[in-house]
Amino acid sequence: MSIQVEPMTLEQAESLKDAALASLRFTCPSCGERLDGEVFRRKASPGIIHFWNEEREDPFACGACGAEYRWHSGVFDLRTEAAPYQDAETERAYVAELVDWSRGMMFPDVVSSYIHTHSRTPVAIKQSAIDNRTHSVPRGQNFLALFDKDSTELGFPAPAPGAKDLGALLDLGCGVCGQLIAARLRAETLVGIDASLTEVFLGRRHLMDHYVPNAVLAAANGERLPFADGSFDTVMMRDVVEHLADQRASLKEIWRILKPGGRFYLNSPNRYMIWTPEPHTGLYLMGFMPRSKMKAHVARKAHTGYDRCRLLGKGELRSMLSALRPRPARKLLIGSPIPGGHLDAEYKRWEGTLQSDWFCRLPLVDWIAPEHRALLVKPL
Repeated sequence: MSIQVEPMTLEQAESLKDAALASLRFTCPSCGERLDGEVFRRKASPGIIHFWNEEREDPFACGACGAEYRWHSGVFDLRTEAAPYQDAETERAYVAELVDWSRGMMFPDVVSSYIHTHSRTPVAIKQSAIDNRTHSVPRGQNFLALFDKDSTELGFPAPAPGAKDLGALLDLGCGVCGQLIAARLRAETLVGIDASLTEVFLGRRHLMDHYVPNAVLAAANGERLPFADGSFDTVMMRDVVEHLADQRASLKEIWRILKPGGRFYLNSPNRYMIWTPEPHTGLYLMGFMPRSKMKAHVARKAHTGYDRCRLLGKGELRSMLSALRPRPARKLLIGSPIPGGHLDAEYKRWEGTLQSDWFCRLPLVDWIAPEHRALLVKPL
């Protein structure tokens, strides 16, 4: 699905990219000092014309602490830790290989080849993983619709046509950038980060297919976000919180970079979901076993790893969000269905009810709903 936009020249596209970079306040994730100046902006900008640049020879060094950050296959790497599922050198080599064999391929074909040949996705959910990426734009549009609905419930007006109501938008854990594409007409600045260099590269391909030239992408860790305090009006995090190495630290970082009055919106698959399977393994009811047993259970039943996946129950998520300081001025935490989520045959007869928003929000039911979504507003 493509969003229609007005055609523009390459010069106009580069101007949009430069304006987006100029409006951002990057900081060194190692020491927190500002990464500033024309040299940094020139290195951070991937450019529209030179999309296939694989490396830039000289790294950019922080003037305060000397930490070096490099450019890999068209992606600026601001991570302080290696990718969650493979070491840094292996990942960089794979992305360079991906650059070579994906030339001339359409985005859905690149995703399919990646999932089938290189990812660690369990066989049982490979097609689901492909669909999630190739249909990420409609999923992003659905997430935006829920954001608008929940914002209205907290007293925000409905967005006016053509309004840039999202302001400076960060999609944390952007993956293949479907959320950024869905939001591109409502944000003044589009920024996406992900801990996976591979996903960010796929996201750049996706943005180019939809011709969204003003998005700024980087590989970065959620626990050490490379942005100054109060940089963003809106932060969105879809299907990400369960993969963060340090969930509490990442939530505090998001709160730090959010502007006063800004909105933070996230969803979180529920550890104690009943009528849908765990989305990363396809296994039912595994959230009810002790965490210490989960890894072995997944290895035995799904024949895959379960190293960086920690689903939260409603109580855990509420505790983490309540610990944010300053306390949210307004907050909404509710049960939610998983749009298009799989239901086992025995539940099919009740699909209309089980997949409805009103049912998942009912007291007690929301503790076993497929996921939770939360909207928080930072006080002025």
